Amino acid sequence: MANPQTPFLLLYFAQGPGPRFDFKSEGSTLRIGRMDYGADIEIASPAVSRLHALIEFVPPGQLYLRDQQSTNGTYLNGLRVQNATLRTGDIISFQKNNPDCWLVVNAPAQTVPAEEPAFIPIEQLAGPQKNLYEWLEQKQTVSIGRQDCDIILSNLTISRKHTEVSRLADGQYLVRDLGSKNGTFVNGQAITAPKTITDQDVIQVGKYEFNLRKPLLMQTDTNIEPAVLVAEQLSRYVGKGTQRRVLLHQINLEIRPGEMVAIMGPSGSGKSTLLKALNGDAPASQGRVFVHGRDFYRDYRLLKHDIGYVPQDDIVHRQLSVHDSLYFVARLRLAQDLSRKEIDKKIDETLAKLGISHIKNSLIQDISGGQRKRVSIAVELLSDPSILFLDEPTSPLDPETVEEFLKILKSLASSGTTILMVTHKPDDLEIADKVVFMARGGYLAYFGDTQNYLGYFQAKNVIAVYATISNPGQGKAWAENFSKQQNRLGSASEVRPGLGKVPRQGAFRQYFWLTARYFRTKTNDRVNTAILVLQAPIIAGFLAVLFEKLMLQTLFLMIIAAVWLGTSNAAREIISEWPVYRRERMFNLRILPYVFSKITVISVFSLVQMVLLVAMVQLAGKYPALPWLLVALLLPGYAGYTAGAVFIFCF
Repeated sequence: MANPQTPFLLLYFAQGPGPRFDFKSEGSTLRIGRMDYGADIEIASPAVSRLHALIEFVPPGQLYLRDQQSTNGTYLNGLRVQNATLRTGDIISFQKNNPDCWLVVNAPAQTVPAEEPAFIPIEQLAGPQKNLYEWLEQKQTVSIGRQDCDIILSNLTISRKHTEVSRLADGQYLVRDLGSKNGTFVNGQAITAPKTITDQDVIQVGKYEFNLRKPLLMQTDTNIEPAVLVAEQLSRYVGKGTQRRVLLHQINLEIRPGEMVAIMGPSGSGKSTLLKALNGDAPASQGRVFVHGRDFYRDYRLLKHDIGYVPQDDIVHRQLSVHDSLYFVARLRLAQDLSRKEIDKKIDETLAKLGISHIKNSLIQDISGGQRKRVSIAVELLSDPSILFLDEPTSPLDPETVEEFLKILKSLASSGTTILMVTHKPDDLEIADKVVFMARGGYLAYFGDTQNYLGYFQAKNVIAVYATISNPGQGKAWAENFSKQQNRLGSASEVRPGLGKVPRQGAFRQYFWLTARYFRTKTNDRVNTAILVLQAPIIAGFLAVLFEKLMLQTLFLMIIAAVWLGTSNAAREIISEWPVYRRERMFNLRILPYVFSKITVISVFSLVQMVLLVAMVQLAGKYPALPWLLVALLLPGYAGYTAGAVFIFCF
């Protein structure tokens, strides 16, 4: 007889209930698969793979669902998942729409009293769900957040206790932000004080939108947002007057959730320009971009957290280990109340998803180019973006690495991430759902399914397509021809309201973690740090040889040396990590914390440099001891570093 506290699963078919499946004990696993292939739970359904998924019963009384790279995917409460924690009442199905069978989870040991609703991870919800009215009938105040709340939003950009909704004695309803990092919004406006709400008011917490009558839904839910990314009449130009040059000509695109889109075209066709216009790195001069129905340029400060962008250059510090690089990024980008354990868990999950768990503790400078590219993608996946932009990610990779890399990208797209990728390689089209062909001059020549482009261009292969659209005089003709066939986009009429001012991360917190990361980078880079420090005694040696006694000229040269050391340090350090800075600036980085973190760390090394400079001069025995000399050299050194930093940022 089964233990009454042991969890079990109930199988249901469209025709009615099926058998029950019990776990033997903690540590046991139930395998789900197609009939006649040896699974513990055999299901006679064409949607089920031979080994579709595993459910593990692990101490202390937890159930974990793990998809086994199934063909049609594993769905928890209607949303596709790779790995998930199970709770009583969860429904597991094996195809996206109209499943013909499903499993219902029953975990008695996890059951909570009826008067206290069970924690529900909303990221796993889809379809009809309990609305706030129903929650508030059971308790006066409903808390919403990442942990220890009534409604759990399983996303690390959400604070542990983010917001709460209360039912007042007079029948009114009140929403209150609980000091969250990214804020709570009502009808598009950030709230700074408790606000009374009605049935018509829309509450937004991170990616999630809901109101009193409607269930909680992610704004990326395909039922409410058919297009995740829309470009409308995008044009980009540089210069003025007769010098004006048009880089993009009135581009229209509509991309749906989970699609993988390749952007191709000859050199000078505007591929990277289009990608940067879509992700906000270099906004279009005219036209609009909509992300989840919102004007991306207008509401950039909120929507940028839902965008992942990996440029051609690596966006990681090569002197750090893979784990440390991701850890510091998590501290800068994710909720400030995350524990070390939570961050490490997220890092492990992300590395496993990309197949690079084995290099977790390796220095980035010691791994291959393909692995570095995956680490850069891991940086972006930490914040769970719904859209991932990649600029020529396969260019530096060898053929064997490319194949493995593309499989990983396809897996990400299958799990719901929308991917846009600039590429030159025809083989990359094999995994893409759609392709954008840009003609020379910045014209959109084609956008559609990868199966149809050869027929459209009446070409035998991609090379022939390139030859067709490379003619500078034909770009406009191709754009006009395609425009006649392209459906008119209607998203502009459905633009959501603006979001007002969005809270920004604290400057001191950024300064702290930037300083910690920079110091770790310098201490790990022993060779370059040694060269940095040894410049001072080398200069001191020259001064001691050239000058017999302390003169004004000597002091002047020492001050010039101090300024030079400071300026060169700034130029070298900032330029070396410019791609990292640009990407973090797009996400949430403030300039002053960044500059002061550099000054703080470099001040330590500058102090060492100046001490060595003065000490070497004193040891030569030619110059008298001057207590003020160290200070006199430190100040110009700091001024030189600051001037160098300002020069780099301005030019």
